[in-house]
Amino acid sequence: MPVGAPTFKEALRWCAEVFHNLAKILKAKGLATSVGDEGGFAPNLSSDDETIETILEAVKAAGYEPGKDFMIAMDAASSEWKSEKGKGFYHQPKSGRDFTSDELIQHWADLVEKYPIISIEDALDEEDWEGWQKLTAKLGGKHLTADSIRWYANGAEVPQAAGKTTVKVEIDPSMLNATFKVYAVASYNGCTVTSNVLNVTVSGVSSASFSSARSDWSPNTR
Repeated sequence: MPVGAPTFKEALRWCAEVFHNLAKILKAKGLATSVGDEGGFAPNLSSDDETIETILEAVKAAGYEPGKDFMIAMDAASSEWKSEKGKGFYHQPKSGRDFTSDELIQHWADLVEKYPIISIEDALDEEDWEGWQKLTAKLGGKHLTADSIRWYANGAEVPQAAGKTTVKVEIDPSMLNATFKVYAVASYNGCTVTSNVLNVTVSGVSSASFSSARSDWSPNTR
């Protein structure tokens, strides 16, 4: 996330520069540089630490300072780490590691302590409500969101969160109606809606997120 950029135009340019430097670094290491539908790389790296450190290396190679010009925003995809043990247990497919909710929360906390991470999406399964309470208590200063696809679909998961968690609604320009519906359902069911985030994705170039002021929109206004 180009948090130090003075304008969106500069933020986009910074991201493109880091993106191309990352491609050079991966190529030099003999790793894959093909990209997926959303423009991201998928190299075969050994750990979360190596992944983050490689990105930070690209930030520096582009002439920027991690923690000042750029922060890390992660999409952990933890809701896909289903374990046969059920809710509150996780199995990381690539590494083969097993986690309890508490262990996975500590894993994220350790990474946040070590690296300039400002945001974690999908850090736990959407239905791990007890885990989300603990995660929010431990890393409440970070932007934390559940898996957007499931929440955006119809807001059906939101009532289950009432009284259990703080809902942070993302404003996605491509899904405004669904986003506002989640906002309305969350507010109606007593969840605390604390902030909005605008996600801007440029296919084939980069992805950047920018914090915005809380919207004046509410379930009672149009």
